[in-house]
Amino acid sequence: MYSFEELREKLNEKIDKEYDNFINDLINDLIPFIEKKYSVISDREHRGLIGFSMGGRESLYIGVSKADLFGYTAAFCPAPGCLPNTMNGVTEPGLFPNGMGIAQAYKNNS
Repeated sequence: MYSFEELREKLNEKIDKEYDNFINDLINDLIPFIEKKYSVISDREHRGLIGFSMGGRESLYIGVSKADLFGYTAAFCPAPGCLPNTMNGVTEPGLFPNGMGIAQAYKNNS
């Protein structure tokens, strides 16, 4: 039987790989396809990400991780885990452990 930490690490590795694949698909396939098929301005200042729930969480993560590609990033009701938090005795580090400059009132409330 795995401890909570071991199980979480194994699940996070699997989930991280899947999300990494989405980041790769977005950057290597989807953006080039859109730029080829449609008349778009293809620079950072004219490209943005927005998502809802888990898409919101990923939009924030990708937008911050790939800030050289995305000038605008937004999230509607992002899934838990963006900020460090503790719930039911379980503490998660969050995607943005430093809070990404978010006001103190919103920390631990993701």
